[in-house]
Amino acid sequence: MGETNKIKSFPDLVRKEGLALLVSTALLLACAAMFDAPLQAPADLSGIPSADVKAPWIFVGVQFLLKFSHPLVAGVMIPLTGLMVCALMPFLGLRATSRALLFFTVLVTSTFLTVLGYVR
Repeated sequence: MGETNKIKSFPDLVRKEGLALLVSTALLLACAAMFDAPLQAPADLSGIPSADVKAPWIFVGVQFLLKFSHPLVAGVMIPLTGLMVCALMPFLGLRATSRALLFFTVLVTSTFLTVLGYVR
């Protein structure tokens, strides 16, 4: 039979990756022990207006929805529905174009809410 090109992965590659893991962990622990974290002064909650506080970018759409509806609906039910629709798409028995349209709708809606949350 002809010679096949194979890459040895065990134990050679696993040993090399394990050694790299141990060395990088040791270096990280040594740096953490030698240097202090560059922390600033504690936050002053009295000087920050609540209108200027924004959530991380992935939650800005949910934060925008919380302005207009009940927290259970805006913070749990709507995002969970969007995630469940995306997760169940392969099992719904839809055609490929319908699945693409449904996914595109969820994607555009979440993007629209995120952008709208940053603008307002």
